[in-house]
Formats: sequence, structure tokens, C-alpha cells
Amino acid sequence: MTTSISTQALTGAIEDPACIVVDVREIAAFNGWALHNEARGGHLRGAVAFAVEWTAVVQGTALQRLLASKGITPHRTVVVYDVQRDR
Repeated sequence: MTTSISTQALTGAIEDPACIVVDVREIAAFNGWALHNEARGGHLRGAVAFAVEWTAVVQGTALQRLLASKGITPHRTVVVYDVQRDR
């Protein structure tokens, strides 16, 4: 199920151990580079990096292990964020 959440709800998710906040932007953006005209670089405190591009090269059980290593597991609520890009 996909649902949008408010900034206030996101703040709560960051603090909730039952949730995991996942940044699917490019790793350079996660690490602090402002690549797409953002006001500043970096990531949300507590977020984990999982660049969406990884899904093109990591699949099957290797993908499942990578997700688990990041704390992205089925028993947690996953909150994903990205930057909106004009394509």
C-alpha cells in the first residue's frame, strides 16, 4: 500500500522504532550534494540510504539481504522519500 504522509507524520516515523525512513535518491545526494536544485544537501536524520538504482543491479536473495542489512524488513513500516524531478 502506498500513502503520502505529512511532515508531522514523517517526524513521528523517524522517532518510531517500528518505522524505517528510506532515502532512495542518488548516494551523492544522501551524502550531502545538492544535485537537483535543493536548498541544501544531505538526508533526513535517521534515514538510511537505498538508491533506487540499486534495484537494477541487485536482485533476488542478494536484494533481500541488502534490504535487511539496511533495516528494511517486512515487519517495519517503510517510509520512502525522493526528490521530485522534471523528466
